Amino acid sequence: MMEENKMREPINYSLKHANAAVDLTVADERLIVSTRGKGLLDKLRTIDIPLSDLKNFCLVPTIGAQNIIGQARQEKIGDFAYDYSYDAEFNFSYQGDGKLKKKRVFVNSR
Repeated sequence: MMEENKMREPINYSLKHANAAVDLTVADERLIVSTRGKGLLDKLRTIDIPLSDLKNFCLVPTIGAQNIIGQARQEKIGDFAYDYSYDAEFNFSYQGDGKLKKKRVFVNSR
């Protein structure tokens, strides 16, 4: 007996941090990555690829310098404000338009 091809529930991940927002979805054999900066000129950017086009991916911890969002006090040089909503980068490469493309987004590893 052949099992009927059942649609699975999508897997969703969302994170809003100081400088941007990221949404990751795995659904119907596709990876959908949407990012949007918080500036006035920033626009929604979406990568929607079949999972078969995903070549490599990894999750690596960030270093402190990647979490700096500005200076905490203007009068004290070296006193920085940090965004602790993320602690890792999700890096991936994929085949698109006949060439290998790469993308990274900041995520919370937990």
